[in-house]
Amino acid sequence: MAERPVSLRRARRRVSDAVDSVIAGIPAEPGAPFDIADFCARLAELRGRPIELLAMGPLLGGRPVPMTGLLVALPNADYLFYDDSTSPSFRENAIMHELGHLVLGHSAGGSPLDDDVDLMATLLPDLDPGMVRRMLSTALGRRGYTDRQEVEAEMFASLLWRRRGVDGHTLIRPTVRLAPEDERVVDRLAQVLGATDPEDR
Repeated sequence: MAERPVSLRRARRRVSDAVDSVIAGIPAEPGAPFDIADFCARLAELRGRPIELLAMGPLLGGRPVPMTGLLVALPNADYLFYDDSTSPSFRENAIMHELGHLVLGHSAGGSPLDDDVDLMATLLPDLDPGMVRRMLSTALGRRGYTDRQEVEAEMFASLLWRRRGVDGHTLIRPTVRLAPEDERVVDRLAQVLGATDPEDR
């Protein structure tokens, strides 16, 4: 059966309530810059459940990172994997999107693919493979979320950035790794054009 069209009004109301609740529970420090790791730690404290932030690159040992973000909810903790080969802003937006899935109580559906099982075995090697396969239908989200859940998670990220006064997270593009000599040219151009943070272009 096809999913019903996404009601943007209903999604906005649900997401806005969730963001209000998070902001009430995690008040901003006046004048302090936003820090995603600190925000995750405080959200974990608010929820009474650990959130582990893990970069995928080192865990994949040189293999290409297959997705920007991945949320895995295990019985004792939530694991949020992110692509560490992108710009800091793109990375933070992917993390906030996955936090949206978490806060909004989304769960994936459908049968796990063999690729998903292999990926989980690499990212969480201490887990029993049989347990991984049993959990994947609800724990691994990227390919299993509905359109409504993806819309809500993206709304959550965008609205939370806005309410926290953080700019520039809505038009982010992934970055491409340049050769060192090309990177120097781009950095020089950025300086000439007045860019202040070449790391975050």
